Amino acid sequence: MEIEVERVAAHERDRVLPFFWAAGDDFDRFEAALEADSTVENVRCLSELEEGNFYQMDWIDRIDLLIDSITGKGATLLSAHGQNDIWKIRMLFPDHDSVSEVYDDFRERGFSVEITQVHELDGAKQYGQYGLTDRQYETLRLAVRNGYFRVPRGTTLGELADELEISHQALSERLRRAQASLIVNALTIDADADEKVTAHNN
Repeated sequence: MEIEVERVAAHERDRVLPFFWAAGDDFDRFEAALEADSTVENVRCLSELEEGNFYQMDWIDRIDLLIDSITGKGATLLSAHGQNDIWKIRMLFPDHDSVSEVYDDFRERGFSVEITQVHELDGAKQYGQYGLTDRQYETLRLAVRNGYFRVPRGTTLGELADELEISHQALSERLRRAQASLIVNALTIDADADEKVTAHNN
């Protein structure tokens, strides 16, 4: 099964992670596992759709302590995606110290934690949260402004390459990397280990 926590913004700890989507092949077995799970209670299926089921649940005290650790340090949970016993969580922190404090709290409570990406948000450069380099951001902005993504296109790859004064091949690769970074980071898709997207300085 694949789980994605609904992106609910709230301050009270019992409203931070109450809803989630589930998709997979065996919902009967999944719901039985939820009922047997000691970390959650009061699981309710609110909607059954073709793309998956929508649930609400309550955390037990031990999980509430983790939520307190996040919200108590001024952090905001942006998204959470779980599959095969591994969760990928995106959070927004007010400073570096709060990142370290939440990391230490999780480790002290017995959770295995790995920080895979850290992006700085400094005014105009908020595109950094999506893993884009300065050049990738400027290239995407130019492509959008000139109508490259319209149907039909308002410009060609060759015309964009000429305006940026780079080769057709270099522009094609930069656009592919930029779009891959947007997809992975904006949609919180965890790429396979041999296909991890990195921000190249091109």
